[in-house]
Amino acid sequence: MKKIVFFLTISLFTVLCNAQSYKGFIEGGRTFFTGPEGSEYHTTDFMTTHGVQFNRLFVGAGAGVRWGDVSWLPIYANARYDFTSRKIAPFVDAKIGYTFIDIEGFYACPSIGVSWNFCKFTSVFFKVGYTYNPMKDGDVDRNGVTVMAGFSF
Repeated sequence: MKKIVFFLTISLFTVLCNAQSYKGFIEGGRTFFTGPEGSEYHTTDFMTTHGVQFNRLFVGAGAGVRWGDVSWLPIYANARYDFTSRKIAPFVDAKIGYTFIDIEGFYACPSIGVSWNFCKFTSVFFKVGYTYNPMKDGDVDRNGVTVMAGFSF
């Protein structure tokens, strides 16, 4: 199963790289877990997403790593909508997928943010969201507020 998913992912990225509207994102940040038992826990997050831009709508797939007191490997589908095409543009973003390694299960991260398009195909962005993973690790609830910064190309 892992070989099939890997092959399909590589095939998708190969096809998307040949599209004229290819777009990629690299982002990093922190997730601060909510709730009384999780308030002292957090993870450092790095994600990369690749896909196709249709006017102001982006659709793609990606993977990342989240580590702290536990490690996650989220693999997800991603949709993002920019509200304007101006130099400074607010957006909404949603990632839905599955996590592996220490915590396995459903993964979702809706967020809102703003991007600064300083070049025709390149921008930097900042976003705030909520990471949802219904699996508990012992007594610690792994849902939390996520703060990310990154760039697109």
